[in-house]
Amino acid sequence: MDVDQRLYRSLNTVPSLHQDLKVLVKLGPAAPSPAIDDAVATYGDLIAIHALTAIVNAMDHLLAWSCLYRDAAMVPVFAHMTLLRAAVEGSSRARWLVDPTVTRDVRIARGIAALLNDLREQRRIEAIPDPADAPPRPAGATADERIKQWTERTDEAGIVPTWLNRTETAAQFGPGEFWYRVLCQFAHGGHQVVIGASAWAVDDAPSKEGVSRLRMEADTRTVWLLTAEVVKGALVAVAELYDYHGHLPPAVDGSAPLRP
Repeated sequence: MDVDQRLYRSLNTVPSLHQDLKVLVKLGPAAPSPAIDDAVATYGDLIAIHALTAIVNAMDHLLAWSCLYRDAAMVPVFAHMTLLRAAVEGSSRARWLVDPTVTRDVRIARGIAALLNDLREQRRIEAIPDPADAPPRPAGATADERIKQWTERTDEAGIVPTWLNRTETAAQFGPGEFWYRVLCQFAHGGHQVVIGASAWAVDDAPSKEGVSRLRMEADTRTVWLLTAEVVKGALVAVAELYDYHGHLPPAVDGSAPLRP
């Protein structure tokens, strides 16, 4: 099996996995399940809310890359790596939130941290003056007001929110820090790492100004390795969310990479 076939095989898994996630969202939590046990605790519902938001975001990006390759037969030089990066961030964040190896109290602290981090991002946007054509801002409490409310609530409940940044989460619950940083360089428009992870050649004839030109295209083997790793992580994340909600994880069909 050549590299192109391996890449197709990895991405061919994504539509069915995306459908599995849609089924889970419709099913909701079963009783008994960790999701139900967490939800009855104070602020425990934040775990599932933020975990599902994260994995839906991840799968949406992964599905876009799958459609781009399978349906349009296109491998961009840069753009697919940004899609993979978003998929890593979402799937690893979801796994961190529903982590079965920690206690309910720890998961609740992580759920609150996810909410507070979201509100801090909202606060940064609210601090910027609206451009002339901006849509009206929603009515209600500002991010600052909600952060103050939630800080008071957590202090009163004796909860200390615990947060991992994206790199730490990808390192512990995703493909690892090395591959995540490679993906970030593509998203950030990096130079050295991007050249190293791509196929390239220097034109034989320099330009009239005497500048050598670099021709670069996606390296299919690197794309396949990263894609297979990210798809595998998404499979694990969806399976763990099924477990968390008290449902049997869906079977992996023969075209899918094996779960670790």
